[in-house]
Amino acid sequence: MRNDREKAVALRQQGKSYAEITKKLGIPKATLSGWFRDQPWSILVRDSLSTPSRVGAAQKIKKMAAVNRQRWQAWRQSAQTQAEEEFTILQKNPLFLPAIILYWSQGDLSPESSVVRFSSNDFDMTKLFFSFLSKTVKADKISCRLYLYPGLAETVHKNLWSKATGIPSPLFRKSVVVSNKARTKQKSFGICTIYVHSRQLKEKMLKWLELTKAELA
Repeated sequence: MRNDREKAVALRQQGKSYAEITKKLGIPKATLSGWFRDQPWSILVRDSLSTPSRVGAAQKIKKMAAVNRQRWQAWRQSAQTQAEEEFTILQKNPLFLPAIILYWSQGDLSPESSVVRFSSNDFDMTKLFFSFLSKTVKADKISCRLYLYPGLAETVHKNLWSKATGIPSPLFRKSVVVSNKARTKQKSFGICTIYVHSRQLKEKMLKWLELTKAELA
């Protein structure tokens, strides 16, 4: 009667995996690896076993990616359709057109970004855009950050921007100090950036802007 190693060799040469041989003969995988690791014929068996697995995994990943793309396109189309339906109503809001124009000139228009980002060094522009946002999304989705030049006190300017724009102080994150090489900016109050992390709102903003451009044309 052949010993376990001979039986294992025979099974391996039949194209069996370590798991299958272990299940049949009770030989640990580590032992099988020690026996067959450096055997060229066993390496060929290993490659023949792993190739279908790799191909199958690649095909599954490809299918999942296609499904995700379709799902994303459907979701995106849904957000844009909703934006179109809301456009006529929003046009009656006196803040809507100015806010969209402001975003057109000073907002993040990248379709790859999921963030609605607006920056300005003007109190009135920032107040108008914030007023529009606060009536469009929940306040807890809005955050702000000041970009201050050296020498500008953070607490003082947060209070100043909050009072001038109506943005509640808790919405301000920690300010960022930026270099200032231009002397003309020494009297600046810094730059306020408003953020809303919302893919849906970003899709809507871009669609509203597209529709607004068409209306203006």
